[in-house]
Amino acid sequence: MAIIASVSAAEISAQVEQRFVNKYLEGLLIDAPGVDYTPGVTDDATFLSFEVPSVAGYARQVFVYQSSELTTYADDGVGLATKGTVFAHDGGETGTTFTHAALVWGNGNVAALDAATTDPDEGVDGVYTDLPTVTSGSGTGLTVDLTVSNDVFVFTPSRFGRNYEVGDQVTILEAAMVAAGAIIAGKGDAVMDVGAVSSNTEAGQVVAVAPIASQATLDNGNEAAFFWDLKLFGIE
Repeated sequence: MAIIASVSAAEISAQVEQRFVNKYLEGLLIDAPGVDYTPGVTDDATFLSFEVPSVAGYARQVFVYQSSELTTYADDGVGLATKGTVFAHDGGETGTTFTHAALVWGNGNVAALDAATTDPDEGVDGVYTDLPTVTSGSGTGLTVDLTVSNDVFVFTPSRFGRNYEVGDQVTILEAAMVAAGAIIAGKGDAVMDVGAVSSNTEAGQVVAVAPIASQATLDNGNEAAFFWDLKLFGIE
């Protein structure tokens, strides 16, 4: 005889925390007209092969969940704070056409940077956000926030990028810091190593897929935003 079992709210919360907290996810756009993604049926690798090309400013958007973003048990489940992925067009002539937005587990996302081995000796006090970087490795997409206080420079990841490895050298060019107003010309670059990256044995596997009503094209400097509300349901 079949019976119904109940799972405690504490157990559901623990499962969500273990599965998602301090885990990185990458948002991406897919152009696959006429394809309906069905979990467990659609081949993930084939589906992801339809990711739009990295032109016109397109890049995967990465986010991470913190413990504080785990909600309390309510309405038969435990959820996570809403996260957004915003895909911006660069304003050029090439458009980005897509039919789905998707989330996959992250790979090589920068979790921490080592202290700078080289940085300017003088700067303008303030906080400067989303400075671009270049790297010695194959990673892409990392930007950093810079705090300058009494000529002390502190760099922290703001957009975590993907495909980085521990020990990759990261450089914030002088020109980027000058443009932001953090330093004056002639003070030089800032250089540091990647200290930690995300680690997930399921990296690259699909977590969620959201189809749109019809094929759309992102152009003329516009943005496409998707907001993700993930929740694990169970009976307390």
